[in-house]
Amino acid sequence: MRTARLACFGISLLCSLFAGRAHAEQCEAPCVAYEVNAAVENDFTRFGAPERGTSNDLYPDSEASLAFHPLDWLVFTGVLKAEPIEDLPIGNWREFGDVGVYADQLNASVLLHHLIITAGKIHPQFGLAWDVTPGLHGTDVAETYELKERDGGNVAYRFDFLGIEQEVNVSGFTVDRTLLSDSLLTSRGLSKLDDGGAGNSDGISSVAASLDGCIGVAPRDCYELGDAGYELAVRWQTANGSDHDELGAVATAFKTMSIDDLDKVTLLGEAAYFQNFDASEDNAAFLTAAVAWKHDKTTYSVAYGHETLISPDEGNTQTDLVDLTVKQALDGQYSLAGETWSIALGYTFSRDDGQNASTLGVRLEADIDGVHSLASAGAAN
Repeated sequence: MRTARLACFGISLLCSLFAGRAHAEQCEAPCVAYEVNAAVENDFTRFGAPERGTSNDLYPDSEASLAFHPLDWLVFTGVLKAEPIEDLPIGNWREFGDVGVYADQLNASVLLHHLIITAGKIHPQFGLAWDVTPGLHGTDVAETYELKERDGGNVAYRFDFLGIEQEVNVSGFTVDRTLLSDSLLTSRGLSKLDDGGAGNSDGISSVAASLDGCIGVAPRDCYELGDAGYELAVRWQTANGSDHDELGAVATAFKTMSIDDLDKVTLLGEAAYFQNFDASEDNAAFLTAAVAWKHDKTTYSVAYGHETLISPDEGNTQTDLVDLTVKQALDGQYSLAGETWSIALGYTFSRDDGQNASTLGVRLEADIDGVHSLASAGAAN
């Protein structure tokens, strides 16, 4: 309990370093915009056949992003993450162990009206379920194919077609193997070409392309604020020392329906398929489906994730996951510096290649975002 109290105090202290609330889109250069999501989660897991055991994991899961706008057309962005960087073995207990802090993104963007050009450490657009699926562990299966920590460039173009906001993204990249591939507190080591894996090759030799559409708002805010949206995306990744280039495609759709002033229901579905998944001889198919019912400040969600790994040598292996979560928004009721709090309780059942596991989890998190105008600060000085 003492460790948990210290963790919650740490979240409050982190949020108290900032003041004010705003959205990054409202930031007029020169300015700095920030968003912080600080969370502590505890997962108690009981493993069934074939390997039995009980595990408990208390850990931080936090993200902080900072955008510096020196000019109206130029933005420098950095995203830091803090989370365990090693899996917890069955039967082990851990309290804030194996936590690493690393740079998830570090890049510069040029804004040319509807065109955005980004270069540096990027997060290529491919799929949405790894990010927006509700529940404590609703994203776990889709995270398997998330494109993250890539070095390269991205071109995004936004336009309106038939009253639907559209965005096209095209990325060229390779796996980050710079000093930014390591982590602080607990080192995960530098990425190397010898590590293999899809996208890990010399030069900018992998590509991804996506088309996102949304009714109501810009595509990047669609799941939370829009009426309906979709994504269609493809990717091609090479790997050092492998003759099996990965080819993948994903399709996503979601719809929000308002029942009355207090209730709304959001439906989400995503399917993905890969040939030579992760530059191997195996193919893979994924499916994510979720329903979230928001009643006033309480959200009830059910999420399902499925993976089938098709191996020519070992046959098929399957992973299934069902997540049931209730999340209560506390808003600014216990705010110290403008942050909003929420608490979630969830149950997850998973079967990974025959290994059963049941997890009871609780998550406490605080969110804060805002902007600081450097022009007004300079005028005041």
